[in-house]
Amino acid sequence: MPVDVFISHATSDKFVGKQVAKELSAVGAECFLDSNVIETGDQFDEEIKAALHDCSELVVILSPTALDRPYVWIEIGIAWSQGKRIVGLLHGMITAELAARDGAPAFLNSMHLRDINELEEYLEELRTRLGKGHVP
Repeated sequence: MPVDVFISHATSDKFVGKQVAKELSAVGAECFLDSNVIETGDQFDEEIKAALHDCSELVVILSPTALDRPYVWIEIGIAWSQGKRIVGLLHGMITAELAARDGAPAFLNSMHLRDINELEEYLEELRTRLGKGHVP
């Protein structure tokens, strides 16, 4: 059964989000990326809420821009309150910068975050959860 992954990102990180979605799809995960799914005329907020409810995990691209976007924080909060796995991918920043950020939820500081350049390590973990084992 595929793991549904919701990808949270700032609009300015859309290209990175699309690349992450391609990599996740390649290992068999069903992905929700707003720019790939939400169409003109759709109720944006309702689509986001439904996808967050239905997903198994949230991948959040943590960039300096994303930290200033209310939707990113809302999506993190919803996933956290629902007990979802939250995978933080640092893009253009380091863990210490996130930890020093005023208002950043304490639970993010205790999570094992990955740099975007370590995406392959997360993909290996996801493959295991998907039951696919190592794929060269």
